[in-house]
Amino acid sequence: MANTKISDLGDRRIAISGLPEIRIPAKGNGIAKPGDVVGIVRSTGKIAGTDIGAFEYYEGILDDNPDLEEDTPIPDGATCSVIVPQSGHKYRIGCVDMGGEVLKGTRLGFSASAGKMEKTSAVGVAASTVFGIASMAIIGANGDTVTEARF
Repeated sequence: MANTKISDLGDRRIAISGLPEIRIPAKGNGIAKPGDVVGIVRSTGKIAGTDIGAFEYYEGILDDNPDLEEDTPIPDGATCSVIVPQSGHKYRIGCVDMGGEVLKGTRLGFSASAGKMEKTSAVGVAASTVFGIASMAIIGANGDTVTEARF
């Protein structure tokens, strides 16, 4: 069965290393979901999904809000927090469908889908050297739209 929501990986936690994390306060945009890679728009303080064309906004990974139903976007203007990934820590993130088995250790980078990551081989050789910012921490499967990654 494909992993399509964060809890399919065990529970709703985004940061899973059990180590201290840095969090940045922000506001929801009504689109991004916990586990999405996001930036913060300076003029509004709202999050925005990071993609291959907007990577300059990247701040981190949108944290879960346990007051909301799982797999629900953070409402527009609602308080939220963005986890700043720490080197060596593991996180649960949103990704584009892997399209088949993906081995542990495969590099991940920004995709063309805002807020999601994908195998760097899928975004091209030039992009893989610039956008490979994490690696698969588990084996991915066809249909997976969430995964665990080490940054």
